[in-house]
Amino acid sequence: MGNEPRLNLISSTLLTVLSLAILAGSVGIHNRTAEPLHSSPALMPALLGGALLVASLLLLRQSVRGAGVRARSREAVSWLAGVARHPDTRTTVVGLLLMAIYTFVLVHVLQFWAASLIFAIAMLAFLRAVRWYWVLVISAATVGAIVVLFTVVFNIPLP
Repeated sequence: MGNEPRLNLISSTLLTVLSLAILAGSVGIHNRTAEPLHSSPALMPALLGGALLVASLLLLRQSVRGAGVRARSREAVSWLAGVARHPDTRTTVVGLLLMAIYTFVLVHVLQFWAASLIFAIAMLAFLRAVRWYWVLVISAATVGAIVVLFTVVFNIPLP
């Protein structure tokens, strides 16, 4: 895999947005703490966000060199359209959505063991990994083993 300008364009664009979000968060931290910047907890995120911004802008400039922004944007859009049509993309997106629902909703609403059991059943059923009764057995055994290991063996409370 060599130098792929369309992928560099996509990566640099996303990293630029991320670095701007980090810098905005750093400004928010600095405003809330009301300390001088050199002693503020906002200093490290500001430095890292600034370094990421510089690096992503350099990558952006390098990716559009030669063909221009418009041509590279068209290449990137056509490539992304092909990726969106690929069947594996649907599987990846649904898997990510299931993980997000588990992380941001289920764990906060239900007990750990119940949220984990629902997630394991949903993920194994979606992937059609095994027959339905094995989905239940594997999910229950896995969650049960995790709960016993952490709460009994390690004496660590689960959320």
